[in-house]
Amino acid sequence: MVDLSAVRFADTALINVLLQARLRLGDRLRIAAPSALVERLLYVLGLDHVFIIRDCREAAARG
Repeated sequence: MVDLSAVRFADTALINVLLQARLRLGDRLRIAAPSALVERLLYVLGLDHVFIIRDCREAAARG
C-alpha cells in the first residue's frame, strides 16, 4: 500500500515510481488516500484504471 495523502506535488518521477511498483507487485499494490491533485493526475493519465485506488488507508488495507 502506498499512502499518498500527504503528497501535494506530483510529476513524472512519482508516476514512474508507481508504475515500476505496479510492475513488481501487480494487484497487490494499492494507492491509499491520494490528494485531489494526485487523484486528478492519475485520472488525466488514464491510470485510475491501472491502479487500485482507495479513499483511506483502512480501505486500501482491506483490498
